[in-house]
Amino acid sequence: MAALPQEIQIPTVSADDLQALRQVVEKFDRSQLIWSSGYLAGLAGNTAPLAAVPNVAPTTDTWHVFYATETGNSRAVAEQVVQRAKAAGCPAELHDLNATRPKLLKSVRRALFVLATHGIGEAPEGSEAFFDYWLGDKAPALEHLQYSILALGDSSYADFCEMGRVFDARLEALGATAIAERVDCDLDFQPLADAWVEDVVDKAQVDSGQVVAAPTPQLSAVPGNQAFDRQRPFAAEVAVQQPITGRGSSKQVLHIELDIEGSGLSYLPGDSLGVWPQNPPQVVAAVAEATGLEAEVLANKEITALSRPILDAVARQHPALQEIIGDRARFAEFLATRQLLDVALDYPVDWQQPEYVDALRKLLPRSYSIASSPDANPDEAHLTVAVVDYEKFGRQHWGAA
Repeated sequence: MAALPQEIQIPTVSADDLQALRQVVEKFDRSQLIWSSGYLAGLAGNTAPLAAVPNVAPTTDTWHVFYATETGNSRAVAEQVVQRAKAAGCPAELHDLNATRPKLLKSVRRALFVLATHGIGEAPEGSEAFFDYWLGDKAPALEHLQYSILALGDSSYADFCEMGRVFDARLEALGATAIAERVDCDLDFQPLADAWVEDVVDKAQVDSGQVVAAPTPQLSAVPGNQAFDRQRPFAAEVAVQQPITGRGSSKQVLHIELDIEGSGLSYLPGDSLGVWPQNPPQVVAAVAEATGLEAEVLANKEITALSRPILDAVARQHPALQEIIGDRARFAEFLATRQLLDVALDYPVDWQQPEYVDALRKLLPRSYSIASSPDANPDEAHLTVAVVDYEKFGRQHWGAA
């Protein structure tokens, strides 16, 4: 006759003990949690008195990844760094500077920063306290700190990547050591960000003395319908386009309603919606005539907003333009009021040379704040858009979107 299975009595864990356990493991990553479960299971099967466990130091200090973001791009890159570091066997923690005590940096030995610049060379909203402290006179020395910075910005502004540049210089002045040079990214940031991530993670591995093979690809189910994103945008129908300014107004503002049914997109009021624009045909034609470039070449280039790379290229042939670029106030005014047509006509160069076409940015999505609620307007996204259409320097100017 088979023996009956022994009844197992499972004792109740007190709320205080459970809370203490949660506090211990709340910062553990997946591998640490798995190790802990095995360790506890081993203790459960061991009838001998519990021996003291040596305090074994980790193979390397944790890499703390800080980000400051306005639109979410910096957070996405910072999360990419953490995931890549952990896959390479390097402990990493993510910190939003919007919710980080400034003095935390004093106790950190290794830090990576992904910093966006907002407005006129300003810190993203919510992160001002962190930068005010470390850029101020009371900031302590940081000789123990190793770091690197990825700066995100928009080269159509004079203060391109200002926060990244200023904070990099400040950390150096406080005695910190850069493990990799700062990388400044324009709107099309992903290729440079990917290279920076790989560079800093490689250096983190060397620092820890680890030689870790590339992570083995994991099999996973592929959903039947891929989500729409920047690389695979959703074609939304414009359901309503209604002027909301009077006839006497100097600016035309439109209320636009987009039908996003079937997109799977979710949002909250105030979130940003990226819209892929098309250059107005009349602008493409005018720039093609001024430069001699084919319209097909210009269709997917940024021609209604200027950026630093194209102006630097043209300025090599025009000292007067170099002087403008060197004057912060004049340069900001120049970027805000002129388009590529103005540069082509006022500062002529041989546009057939590859250096000029290569310096033109790719046409990228425009971001608009969503002015509707999915609760009140399901399957719709409402935008309030000002139309760019003005005459200056004897020429007509239009916006791309």
